[in-house]
Amino acid sequence: MMGFPLISIAQDPPGPKPEDFEKIKAQKVSYITSKLELTPEEAQQFWPVYNEFDDKMHELFEKNFKSKPKPHQIEELTDEELEKQMEEQFEMQRQELALKEKYHKKYLEILSVKKVAMLYRAEHEFRFELMKRMERKPRGDDKDPGQRPPMDH
Repeated sequence: MMGFPLISIAQDPPGPKPEDFEKIKAQKVSYITSKLELTPEEAQQFWPVYNEFDDKMHELFEKNFKSKPKPHQIEELTDEELEKQMEEQFEMQRQELALKEKYHKKYLEILSVKKVAMLYRAEHEFRFELMKRMERKPRGDDKDPGQRPPMDH
């Protein structure tokens, strides 16, 4: 579950422009809220924790993205440099897993196991729909990014 990180991957054409991020985040919140059918009390407790997780995942992704060799750089780097970067990638993945496990426990303090499972499914579905939409939308398309196809699942 990655939250926001997927959106950052999409910065390479085609994908959302930086000004689209807040609209996408709002769509994600709306989508997850509708899929989980959160009570007002659950929502009040859940969203601050989820947003904190999302922010930390985004920070981790940004750090990872900047350190990851770009495909054109691989040929230019030494074996030692590449090995170091791959080890750094493994460390980032360990940190991501630790963060997911930490917040999984926090979610279970707020929501039932079923709703936590529904959260993970809703995140997956949202990312899938977002990727489909980005594949269809050419870069520079001036259509409102808030317009998206209905997600029936």
